[in-house]
Amino acid sequence: AQSGVEYSIDNGATYQTTPVFSGLAAATTYTLKVHSTTDTTCATAAASTVAINAIPVAPVPPTVASTTQPTCGVPTGTIVFTSQSGVEYSINNGVTYQLSATFSGLNPGDYYLKVRSTTDNTCTAANATKVTINAVPNAPAIPTVATQ
Repeated sequence: AQSGVEYSIDNGATYQTTPVFSGLAAATTYTLKVHSTTDTTCATAAASTVAINAIPVAPVPPTVASTTQPTCGVPTGTIVFTSQSGVEYSINNGVTYQLSATFSGLNPGDYYLKVRSTTDNTCTAANATKVTINAVPNAPAIPTVATQ
């Protein structure tokens, strides 16, 4: 803020007394200018323009490319997201994220898939259904000799 000036974001077409401009259109470039309140012919334009970015596009809700359930030999599961560009992946409903679409070494339980944009972490999308990693299957009973 400066004293004795008015502010413009449209290269001097209109001015206001406050330096705060809200409700600006996305994907628009603004040319800043100030002029003196005592002599409106004394005006100064900014050396560069200010661009308001386009509204970010939210990622697509995540889907599962594959799920590997635990076995007797490998007692943990794996969830692989269908890959998207420009996102991070979460299996705990957005508590933590990673860049890889593959989550391995998962214990049995329910997992909630979510993705977020790598350029705007407020842009997220979640899968409405949970993915379940089943319990480790029981090993067969120890064989015994029925008769000798």
